[in-house]
Amino acid sequence: MTYPSPSHRRRPGFTLIELLVVISIAVVLLGISFPIMRQMVRSSSTRVAADSVSNGVAAARAFATRYKPFTDRDSNGKTSEDDGDGYSGAAVIVTPANELRIVENFETAADGTARLELPPSGVFIRNGYSHIPDVDDLRIPGRATVLGIRRIETLSGNSLIELLPPPFAISFNRRGGMVVRDAAISGLFPNNSRSDGFVYYDSDGDGSFDTSSDRASASGVALSDFSRGVAPLITDSGPARVEDKREPMIGRRVMPFERFEPVVGVVVFVPNEVPRDVFADNVSSLPYDPDQVAAYRLDPADTSVKNLLEWASKPGNGEVLFFNRSTGADMNR
Repeated sequence: MTYPSPSHRRRPGFTLIELLVVISIAVVLLGISFPIMRQMVRSSSTRVAADSVSNGVAAARAFATRYKPFTDRDSNGKTSEDDGDGYSGAAVIVTPANELRIVENFETAADGTARLELPPSGVFIRNGYSHIPDVDDLRIPGRATVLGIRRIETLSGNSLIELLPPPFAISFNRRGGMVVRDAAISGLFPNNSRSDGFVYYDSDGDGSFDTSSDRASASGVALSDFSRGVAPLITDSGPARVEDKREPMIGRRVMPFERFEPVVGVVVFVPNEVPRDVFADNVSSLPYDPDQVAAYRLDPADTSVKNLLEWASKPGNGEVLFFNRSTGADMNR
């Protein structure tokens, strides 16, 4: 019997043609799966960011409903939207650095020497907020950005929507209900009949609440300074008065203004994933700008432009959270 010599036996392995076929199939499969994988990563990033915001909202509401009496309740004819002892609950502030700061109303907040809780005649009640001792800031992870959703009712009855770049607030009164501002014109309400709804926050830790410092006064301020850590840290809590509770502010970065708007929801998205034909402002067709301080105004009746809120509402693009005014829960879940 004759056996083939070893030199004529086929060695185990693949031929060049077989390898090229396998590589070609792998490239095709990778090309098909890449967009799907990219969308999954983007969806995961926005979902995690949305969950972080929901956790911060839940924490703020929990602190808002705890029993916390004020010492001089109902003094000097003081009134509040809560019709009680004046405590106006807590809020979560979303900062330009993707932080979630839990703050609560405290009684001795003052604009200079004038107590915010005891306004003079003809002035709305204003609620000052400060950090809660031993409560750390939460962090929104990943590359996602959060914009606040604010509804505006005009005197003509039209309804507009504004998207607010951080900082803004999600606020709850002591009964756990959301504090909202549906009217842009404060004259719609009798003086002193209710709070104006803004969250006043001692942004620079100097012990005084500058009620005139708002989004308009921060024009020209680059919000990227805060997200990049360029904004200065608070290193001095001011005069050591126990009731002021400014000590927990040490080590936090200052904010560009001290009057924050409450919002009814948020939109979460990854900025570099927004298509070029999707704009953040219907009025002037502005693209999203991370350095912009002013609000983006959307007109729901304008269907000629693809706006950011509409785009982010679609599955896989972003997350839109509208909070229940009674419970604070996300109504889209």
